[in-house]
Amino acid sequence: MAQLRHGPPVFHSGWLFKEGTDGDLWKRFLRLSGTALSNSHSEMSQPSWHISLLDTPVTGGPRPLEIQIHLRRRTLSYFAQTDGDYYAWLQAFGRAMEMRIDKFYDIGHVLGQGSFATVRMARDRGTNQQFAIKIIHKDMYKPDELQWLMREVKIMMNVQHDHIVDTYDIFDSKRHLHLVIEYMAGGELFDIIADQGHLSEQTASIVMREIIKGVEYLHDVGVVHCDIKPENILCKSKQWPYSVKLCDFGLANFFDQYNNNTMTETIGTPGYVAPEVVRREPYGPPVDMWACGVVLYVMLSGRMPFYGKDDVQCLRRTAAGEYSFPEREWKHVSDRAISLVRSLLQIRPELRLTAKAALQHDWVAQPETLNTAPLHNDLSQIHSRVRQRFRKAVTIARTIERMKDLIGGMSRVPGANNTDVDT
Repeated sequence: MAQLRHGPPVFHSGWLFKEGTDGDLWKRFLRLSGTALSNSHSEMSQPSWHISLLDTPVTGGPRPLEIQIHLRRRTLSYFAQTDGDYYAWLQAFGRAMEMRIDKFYDIGHVLGQGSFATVRMARDRGTNQQFAIKIIHKDMYKPDELQWLMREVKIMMNVQHDHIVDTYDIFDSKRHLHLVIEYMAGGELFDIIADQGHLSEQTASIVMREIIKGVEYLHDVGVVHCDIKPENILCKSKQWPYSVKLCDFGLANFFDQYNNNTMTETIGTPGYVAPEVVRREPYGPPVDMWACGVVLYVMLSGRMPFYGKDDVQCLRRTAAGEYSFPEREWKHVSDRAISLVRSLLQIRPELRLTAKAALQHDWVAQPETLNTAPLHNDLSQIHSRVRQRFRKAVTIARTIERMKDLIGGMSRVPGANNTDVDT
């Protein structure tokens, strides 16, 4: 469970009675989410209005059980049914009005920019401690997509591990969701590796162990990341030891631990997404282990296992499990490393190594026995500057729709040489 520095966002909802212009009382359902307040005619109906409490004071009124919302041009009066409801609402409103991010943090320069979010540097006003703040632009989401944001918040509030980027504060407003997270000064793992140009198997093993430990923890608490890729693997330092951590739970989801394959959303990033997602089959934790296999393949060879002239071709190869170990890149890589890659890139999820099993694989469990000399493969091309085509996590349903004729009816796929599990 994440320990938020200034407490969790305020979530409160229930029925109040709104006073009309003629003095009549009308039952309304109010929902407070962070600092955003909405008014609806029922629990299930769309809000008739929503406001930010950062700009709108709320106070107790002069009449019994009265709550006043002070808009710029008028004041709205609502009435609670009981003393308990009245004081619960006033307490929730009071906390929400205090949750201004600029009260606690100085927000600085841009660290990264995406289609739906901006990441900025920040400093605590009291301690001067450095943080990163992910500012999600809620206006960019359709109403039915906002549930993804709420799910991301819930997951971030419920996870804490040495190899997961820490969440320190969450501020929810009408237009933005601010996630105050651990500042990872080292940046993306692949950028560090690319700048060095080469990597030893021993270093790759230690890094992979940290990644898989993070994945193991997520699976133990019932979470599938669903978007493990270079952009979401960060480092505390550019110098060894890197202290690798997973980040970004925008596509993550909870799963039923008694029935792993319960997820059906067609999401992911071409090149890293698992075959069962491409094939629109129910899926679960094994999709993260597939992505770990892709990450390991790239770290050792400097090349993507699944590629193509466009996303359709890339996804077609993924669905069929079509990959190989070209002699040029793999002749100096140990059999143990190749064994692990094969065991992770199993097209059948039930044959794929779990996180716990992968941690027991001797290439991961015994890094001290591995070669410390850098492999000869040129890793400079895995830098984020070069990986632009894989920068954006997307829902891949539209692309898969274009290729449904290619994968339709594929109960068995080629690649039998990749289905033997090595341990």
